[in-house]
Amino acid sequence: MCHIDGKPLKVFENKEGILVIRNGKAGTTFYLRKGDYTITDHAYILYLKEPIKYEINLKWLMYELRNTFLEYSSSADNGTWNKTGFFNNVMLDLPIMTEQLSTITIYDKLENLHNDILTIQKDLEEIL
Repeated sequence: MCHIDGKPLKVFENKEGILVIRNGKAGTTFYLRKGDYTITDHAYILYLKEPIKYEINLKWLMYELRNTFLEYSSSADNGTWNKTGFFNNVMLDLPIMTEQLSTITIYDKLENLHNDILTIQKDLEEIL
């Protein structure tokens, strides 16, 4: 276990989760595949607690609520994410797992296309 300034690092072990940036670019989210992660004070990792009553895919949840996460962050340059407001107010219609997986497939393709466009744009800027 590592220590920084004499304090042990918090560790998120052997789980998948949604990383939510707490301050700075607050409300920005990333999907974390099952693994081990170090946690800082600048982000939260949301995960499913056992036992789970419903079938829910965390990657789908991240995509589905991406804009909502951002809505619960302040608009300042160094904004903060309002965790309490988010969990007290956000409602979710949970589709069956096949629909969740279908949505993930579509979003993944769109993100890949978006990344390709950004790469092409960067290459064009370097050429020009």
